[in-house]
Amino acid sequence: MRNRSEEIASSTNGLKQTLGSAENGLSGYREKQENLQKELHKLEAELTEFEQQNSALQQEISGLGKQREERQQELNQIQADFSRCKARLEVLETAEKNLTGVNQGAQYLLKNAARLGNNTKMQSAGGCFLFPQE
Repeated sequence: MRNRSEEIASSTNGLKQTLGSAENGLSGYREKQENLQKELHKLEAELTEFEQQNSALQQEISGLGKQREERQQELNQIQADFSRCKARLEVLETAEKNLTGVNQGAQYLLKNAARLGNNTKMQSAGGCFLFPQE
C-alpha cells in the first residue's frame, strides 16, 4: 500500500507540476491575447481614421471637379466672346477699307466736278460707279 500511496503522491506532484506549467502557459496565452486585442483596437482606430481621411479627400476631389467644370464653362464663354469680337473686328476692318475707297472716290468726283464748272449736268455719285457682275 505504501507503494501505491507513493505512486499516487508522485502522480499528484506530476499533475501539480503539469497543472502549474499549463497555468503558466495559459497565463502567457492570455497575455498574448490581451496584447493582440490592444493591437486590434489600435488597428481598428487607424482604419476608422483612414476611412475618414479618405472620405474627406473624396469630397475635396468632388469639389475640385465641380470647380474645374465651372472654369471650363467660363473658358468656353470667354473663347466664344473672343471669337465674336474677332469677327466684328474683321467686319469693321473690311468696312473701313471699303469706306476709304468710297471716300477717295467721292473726293475725286468733287475735284472733277469743280473743274467742270456750273454748266455740267450733275447726277448721283452712284451712277458713276462701275460694279462688276458676280
